[in-house]
Amino acid sequence: MLFSADLGKFVREGNTRGLFKDRTVVSLLTGEPDYFDPLESLTK
Repeated sequence: MLFSADLGKFVREGNTRGLFKDRTVVSLLTGEPDYFDPLESLTK
């Protein structure tokens, strides 16, 4: 499981490399506002 800055880096690089294309991604903590708000900008 990744947290904080590591999670943001992973999402950014995964999007750049197409890692999440056509896949469902599930995470336990990203629904929390502390994690969701910063990640939302990475997915746009």
